[in-house]
Amino acid sequence: MDRYQLPVRPEHCLTGSLNIFSYDREIPAFLGTLASWPTAFVCVSDYVAHFVRQYLDENPQKLPHPIVLTGFDNTDEYANVSGQITTANVPTGLLGKRMALQLLFRTSHPDAPDELTYIKPSIISHGGKTRQS
Repeated sequence: MDRYQLPVRPEHCLTGSLNIFSYDREIPAFLGTLASWPTAFVCVSDYVAHFVRQYLDENPQKLPHPIVLTGFDNTDEYANVSGQITTANVPTGLLGKRMALQLLFRTSHPDAPDELTYIKPSIISHGGKTRQS
């Protein structure tokens, strides 16, 4: 958003800490409070996008315009968003291997400085728009 000088409207953001077992209640409750609607929701995971899509599908009368929905992790667990939204393909197998190697290294070298490893996901682009009523 900063790169393209687009404003972030805090009233459209749900960024607080959520209990994973309350997403099904807290996300729809948040969406139900919106007085205006953004043109897109960028979700932290496909799991979160699943709840947003579910709300949008159940409340099409609230949508004043099409909304783009994105996720992150490219899981196929949630049929209502799998293959339908833009998401990041996270190579979880590679991530696990890198974590195991790092654990082995840290065990052998406990005084080594902390390291930060990045694994860049690829973007899978799909339409992801929810139609307005």
